[in-house]
Amino acid sequence: MTEDTGKPRGRRGDGSVYSTADGRHRAAITVPDPLTGRPVRRCLSGRTPAEVRRKLKAARDEGQLAVGRSPALGLWLERWLAAVRVRVRPATYRNYAAALRGHVIPALGRIEIARLRPSDIEALTSDLIERPRSLGRRSPRALAPSTAALVRRILVVALTDAVRDGILARNVAEIARPPRQVEPARRALSANEARAFLEAVEDEPLGPLAALALVTGLRRGELLALRWGDVDVSRGTLTVARALARAPGGGYAVAEPKSRRARRTIAVAGVGRIALERRAAAQAGERAAAGAAWVDRDGVIFTDPLGRPWAPETVTSAWHALVARSGVKGRLRLHDMRHTAATLALSAGVPVRDVADALGHASPSITLDIYGHAVGEGPARVAAAVDRAIGDGS
Repeated sequence: MTEDTGKPRGRRGDGSVYSTADGRHRAAITVPDPLTGRPVRRCLSGRTPAEVRRKLKAARDEGQLAVGRSPALGLWLERWLAAVRVRVRPATYRNYAAALRGHVIPALGRIEIARLRPSDIEALTSDLIERPRSLGRRSPRALAPSTAALVRRILVVALTDAVRDGILARNVAEIARPPRQVEPARRALSANEARAFLEAVEDEPLGPLAALALVTGLRRGELLALRWGDVDVSRGTLTVARALARAPGGGYAVAEPKSRRARRTIAVAGVGRIALERRAAAQAGERAAAGAAWVDRDGVIFTDPLGRPWAPETVTSAWHALVARSGVKGRLRLHDMRHTAATLALSAGVPVRDVADALGHASPSITLDIYGHAVGEGPARVAAAVDRAIGDGS
């Protein structure tokens, strides 16, 4: 293999042109990777030395330009997903990957991350919402405004790390205006409605779950992961230490609660204690009837007649049938038991901090954002108390 020019060989990585046995001409050059900045070796070939030199010059120019450039958004997000996978719950990672790979990267992935503008993200969320809904099976479906807003929030999380790493000066996703959303329909039963509902479903298989959901405000996944070992009868408490969540390979598996504050111990008395007693008695009968076919070994509270944990979809279907039989008018979801618990507690004057702790909210501000309507009498109570204190000296 001989040098085609007779000129002295340059430094290694500079891209000397050489000929090969098959008559072609080649060169190799070391340039910085646009994503990591690390040196990578690129091989070039051509029919003539001049063609290879032209390619070498273009590669050098591109490499020099890449030193001062930021990576494409799509490349950076893929690297971010790989890094964040070990830090978050599997269900959270799946949400991140679905939003970024399904919506953000196809639309904005080619844009250099430093050139990304708030208007790019606003255009993306608008497109996700306004897609035509009848273009055929292969056409992308329009998303609900709330789902498009979630895509934006996930991009905010990702670009926060880009700001931290100095790749971005500001989080443009956070600056971008969120899409206009319709407040989700939430239903909270009044005290009389809640009492009537529990009386109507008392003897139903889902009756104890309905009662426990209403008095504790637990999420569906938290209820279905409860074990008898989580119940302290002497203290009258229940510890939320696990949650049933979607597994990476499909189906469901027990996982850690969704946040540190979601792991909590709450008091259970009265209606909740009676519901647990009824469930214990019912499960004892199911275990006896199943005999050797009983499969539960973990002491799960809510199981089917063979001791298998209830699947969330099964519970949801059974819940709708239960509501229909109860005589309750209108739509009532299992999650509305959580809304009922929060609303009744706040309306009764329970401090927001205490309600937030019971619900497992990350902060009381979240509780206020969702249930602010239930504390509408709070300012009136404050004003009355101050007036009494200064009005008559009492």
